[in-house]
Amino acid sequence: PVTSASRKRVRSRLMSMSVLELWSRSTEGRGRAALALTAVTFCGVLLWYLFREGEDEVPTSTNGYLDFTPTEDWQEVLPGYACPPGLEYRMDMSEGRSYARL
Repeated sequence: PVTSASRKRVRSRLMSMSVLELWSRSTEGRGRAALALTAVTFCGVLLWYLFREGEDEVPTSTNGYLDFTPTEDWQEVLPGYACPPGLEYRMDMSEGRSYARL
């Protein structure tokens, strides 16, 4: 039988317990499963990040400009791109565009 004295003891014990202790007692059975799920998810995300393709990465040079990758064909040099030395340049004054090639 539950008496008022036993209820007071339980209530005083609960009041003296820390929040972390209360949480750990209430999740003892589920805690291990939640921890395992969290660890598996973290490992999956880490593996995806380490082995993902670099196609979404934009190459930048040290001066903050994007690197222009030249070819043998004329390519438009967009604003914000830095061209390496030794290229051949052409400017279209009617359209205000610049072109470069090897």
